[in-house]
Amino acid sequence: MIKLPLSLRLTTGFVVMMISILLLCESLNYHFEYLAVVITAIAVLGAAISLLIISRSHDRIDLSTMAPLLLESTLDALTEGVVLLDNRERIIIVNATFAEIIGTTSAALKNISISKFGWKFTNNYENEMPWTVAIRDGSRQTDKQMCMSGHADTQKIFVVDSVPVRDSSGKNSGVMITFDDVTRQEEKNDKLESMLGMLKKSRDEVRRQNEVLQELATRDSLTNCLNRRSFFEKYNTVFRAAQRDDHNVTCIMTDIDLFKSINDRHGHAIGDEVIKQVADTLSRSLRSTDSVCRYGGEEFCVILPGMDLSQAEIMAERARQNIARLDIIDESDNTPVSITSSFGISSNEHQPASLSELIDRADKALYQSKHTGRNCVTLWNRQENDSPPDTDNKTPLPGTDSRDNTAAVDNAAGPEVASGCDTLTGLPNRHEFHNSVASAVQSCRATGQHASIMMLDLDMFKRINSTHGYAVGDKLLRVVSGRLTEVLRNTDTVARLTDTSGTTSIYRLGGDEFGILLTGLDCTEFTGQIVNRVIESVTRQIDIQGNEFHLSCSVGVSLFPDHGASAEALVKNASTALYYAKLQGHNISRFYDEDLNRESLKSLKLENDLRHVIERNELELYYQPKVDIATGKVSSVEALVRWHHPELGMIPPGEFIPVAEETGLITTIGDWVLESACQQLRRWQDAGYRDISVAVNLSAVQFSQQDLLKRILTTLNKTGVCPGQLELEITESTIMQHLDAAAKTMRALHCSGMQISIDDFGTGYSSLNHLKRFPINTVKIDRSFIRDITTDSDDAAIVSAIISMAHSMDLKVIAEGVETAEQLNVLQDLHCNEIQGFLFSPPVATDEATALFDEDMESRLQPVASWQAPPVNTD
Repeated sequence: MIKLPLSLRLTTGFVVMMISILLLCESLNYHFEYLAVVITAIAVLGAAISLLIISRSHDRIDLSTMAPLLLESTLDALTEGVVLLDNRERIIIVNATFAEIIGTTSAALKNISISKFGWKFTNNYENEMPWTVAIRDGSRQTDKQMCMSGHADTQKIFVVDSVPVRDSSGKNSGVMITFDDVTRQEEKNDKLESMLGMLKKSRDEVRRQNEVLQELATRDSLTNCLNRRSFFEKYNTVFRAAQRDDHNVTCIMTDIDLFKSINDRHGHAIGDEVIKQVADTLSRSLRSTDSVCRYGGEEFCVILPGMDLSQAEIMAERARQNIARLDIIDESDNTPVSITSSFGISSNEHQPASLSELIDRADKALYQSKHTGRNCVTLWNRQENDSPPDTDNKTPLPGTDSRDNTAAVDNAAGPEVASGCDTLTGLPNRHEFHNSVASAVQSCRATGQHASIMMLDLDMFKRINSTHGYAVGDKLLRVVSGRLTEVLRNTDTVARLTDTSGTTSIYRLGGDEFGILLTGLDCTEFTGQIVNRVIESVTRQIDIQGNEFHLSCSVGVSLFPDHGASAEALVKNASTALYYAKLQGHNISRFYDEDLNRESLKSLKLENDLRHVIERNELELYYQPKVDIATGKVSSVEALVRWHHPELGMIPPGEFIPVAEETGLITTIGDWVLESACQQLRRWQDAGYRDISVAVNLSAVQFSQQDLLKRILTTLNKTGVCPGQLELEITESTIMQHLDAAAKTMRALHCSGMQISIDDFGTGYSSLNHLKRFPINTVKIDRSFIRDITTDSDDAAIVSAIISMAHSMDLKVIAEGVETAEQLNVLQDLHCNEIQGFLFSPPVATDEATALFDEDMESRLQPVASWQAPPVNTD
């Protein structure tokens, strides 16, 4: 507290007293004029004396010492910590709040550097103290969240503002800092976030529990099928909509034959297992959108919207066959359990009044099935609604006569059939495949009909097992088997294409190989379309455990009677066709023909000779230039391997590279190509061509190698080539097979300085959105889009979109396969970066490639007549 001089205090008191007396007199209405005059005189005299005393005492009051005291008193009243620093970050003035933060007194903090208290930022990415920046740059530093490291047991958090202080000349003389304690606010925020997290978990748990309750309320506990109540709730609406819109809707009722005897002989535990497996088999035999209802006991009901009677009959027959193949063993006596089922089908073609009536008609058809031998499929019709069962309206077992169904039942339920099922996929196995082909040959020979035998193999499946584990591989196999079953049970695929009542069966032959048998066909001309749909179903994206898989496959086909008169010959020839399909690439199908035998001998010779190409020095690298459109200069070359066979002459890579991949020789050849290309690049650089880079193709086998990066870096060190001048071309299909593994490998290569290019872009399943995940530099547009770019508006639009989107992602674009000036003109207009193709040069030997480096390509880049966009294809 500041004390005033005594004279000043007395004078002030005197004046106040006089004023008080005057006011008092006036309030009491004392009109003592003389007294007022006297008092006034005294007051004036007192004031004069006070002024005299003040003027004499003025030199005793030091205002320069009063200002800091007043400032500190004012600052002490603030709840924020306040510090005034000089230009050397020493404390000049500090308030009591800041001293309390530090845990000492204000006086003890004078002339101490503020940085000694170990301040740090809470965000961990800023380093320079805000007051240092404010002093140096003269700029305000606000809203910096900081704390003191190692201060007290509980770390406090402050929002710090630093404002530069300038003298009268405008120069920085220090900085004023405020420290606002937000610890409690941050703690509240943390608690709030924690509570929000708990609320979200609670909400998710409530949702999960609701789903569990919904499942319990709508599902049968033993089979997980819909229960009867939820089934009617779901399909009453579906039935009414189908009636209103005049759409097909079909009902299948099925019942396990002689189920009571199963329970009596094997016990209820086995009976429950039978019910569960039958329900599962029914579900697998249906479309993904269909649902199975456990109608009661061993009886099931299925509603099939959009399906007519003929389609439903084929689906029911397939389900009946699959149920007959179920492999259930009573372990108490190690005996197989014989399982068959009967089916009844009805549809809304005869205008049932309700869903219940539709189901009742299917149930009556089921009753007919069970009373005419069981293990068959019967259709309901109006004329036979209440009449005795008619065996002509049943679908008999394959290869049996409906008049002798008892023998068929015994055959279907035998232990040989039960043991012929693949345990992983539920499909019949290789043994059953060979038996079925033999039966089909015998049957078709007797009826004069045809059969198609297909063998399907998943490409590069071993890599999936080694990269992701066998559990993921098994799941993929189950998905593939399910898709094959779905596409081949669809009558639009088989029955309508073949226009016959032929049957289709799928088998797992082992590993990643499947067999498909189409028998009872009037002709085989539609087999190719069926094969295409099979490949399409396999290649659709599969999502498992957060990973995206894009499988590819190869298919070999043989036809009866064209390609063999026996089951052994047909299977062998389909296998030969499969082998050559795999050599041609991915997602290829091949029909057997006699030329394949000759090709087989040639392929065997190629394979044997290929093992010695390097030691015999039969390989040579050719180089095809890539030309920069902007400069007309060769920017890089692509290394392409050629094989000079001593007997067969020059063999193109399309013939021997697939053989090398199949036999594992691609690794050795790939290493040779990489080292030879780098050696030649080094020679070019030593000759003065320092801006040239070289591109090398990586096969799918090489790309999957665990030590790929080590191999490449070893070669670069050995040849003295900079990583930035090596471009690795990887096909789009190789990358899309396993996105996560590909991204990891590409990041490692990119971090080492190598350039990465996506080859054949547009031919696979990726999108530029996918490519954002990969550290790539260049996109090469596949030649198939360039070929018709001047005449096909779709190709032109695709190329334009690829270039535009790639440029938006800062990617360079190369067009390969450019052969005409018109194609070049279009690509120039679309701002493609580089061109590669026969218009400039085919792949050439080393000397010719060197000559191209000095050649001015700019004259070839001159535009031709103005290009007009092709007409839009409206077909």
